[in-house]
Amino acid sequence: MEQQHQEYVDYYRVRYEKVANHPKYPFTAHAERELYEAIAGAPSLEAFGEILQARGLNVKCAVARIRDNYTARARFYTELEETVRAGAALEILHHLETTEYTDVMALQSMVSDVETRWMNRISSDEHLIEEFWGDWKVLEDIECAEYAPVPERWKEKRRRLNAQEIARGIEAWRTRTLPEMRKFDPAYVPDHDLLRAPRHRRKVPVYDGAFERRILGHKNYLGVTSHAR
Repeated sequence: MEQQHQEYVDYYRVRYEKVANHPKYPFTAHAERELYEAIAGAPSLEAFGEILQARGLNVKCAVARIRDNYTARARFYTELEETVRAGAALEILHHLETTEYTDVMALQSMVSDVETRWMNRISSDEHLIEEFWGDWKVLEDIECAEYAPVPERWKEKRRRLNAQEIARGIEAWRTRTLPEMRKFDPAYVPDHDLLRAPRHRRKVPVYDGAFERRILGHKNYLGVTSHAR
């Protein structure tokens, strides 16, 4: 065996050994082993090149790696009840189950297209919880101004200031935030009910009573109801 051939054999052997006993890479291990055995058993590098093309070993390795990677991601996000973040992985796995890929570029293009679409969906899904938590201090101030015991002569001023603050929130939402979101998702509708989903609720470390009060306050602050357009 020529030295260059032996160096390639050693390289592919190391690639296989890195994943051989890894519990998260069973498909990759199988494909890498097939590739390693092909080059180790080939009489020459030229013959290996023909085997590589004829059996599509490079594509098999790429498909296997993607299958293992996205299987792990899908399992991880599903266990966390991150249903939207799991979407890209589940769709990619569906493509791998229903389509036979013979070209690495086509495989990469599919993954890229799916990831891009789901990144937009993730942004839409997570936007409201970010707005909600970002507005928390304003909502607290509005509540304090509304219910704090103050002399009678100050109450009208407080009501007026609260109304102005809420008007600013509604204006900002309708003229800036919502139009910006609809550049990426034309059908975007804020749904405060989704804030109770585990993937969002865990981001707000407060007891349920305060959480529910802030949801009502935030709807008022944005001038929306659930599913309002």
